[in-house]
Amino acid sequence: MAVDPNLNFNFTLPDQTGIHAALDGALLILNMPTVPYVNLTLDERKNTPSISAERLPYVHDAVNNILPVFPNLASPSIPLARATTLFELVTFVQSVVPKMAELNDRLTDLGINAEHLVYKSMLDSYNTAKQQEGRMPGADVLIAAIAPLFEDQGSNAEEPPIEGPKP
Repeated sequence: MAVDPNLNFNFTLPDQTGIHAALDGALLILNMPTVPYVNLTLDERKNTPSISAERLPYVHDAVNNILPVFPNLASPSIPLARATTLFELVTFVQSVVPKMAELNDRLTDLGINAEHLVYKSMLDSYNTAKQQEGRMPGADVLIAAIAPLFEDQGSNAEEPPIEGPKP
């Protein structure tokens, strides 16, 4: 979906509070002393062998159906009880990660859209103030206040172009 030029929205204060509370609650659980803190490097994330989602049914079948019947085939380094516990963790994590990704994507896109429109509003106001500088009270105040917003903006590093007819 493209940027929505008509976006005019904010979460209600109770909605904002609810979202923060839910995320804070999840972080509180993850920060409990009983939850191991694993912090892999990008290289470790890339190179550590793991199970892709489409292969999980094979592991499920082995852990829950086959190995309990044939315990002599279970891993000598990771006992079946531990493998079962870890597989339950894998299942849980894989059910949560898509929700987190959706939250991240939707909030990021919503934020970028809103930032774009606020930026456009400030650029329009800045251009109006530049056109009215010396003729309209407050133009110099607004220019001084928001000029830094437009610094280092590519070819417009000095200041944004004034749109429309010049005075």
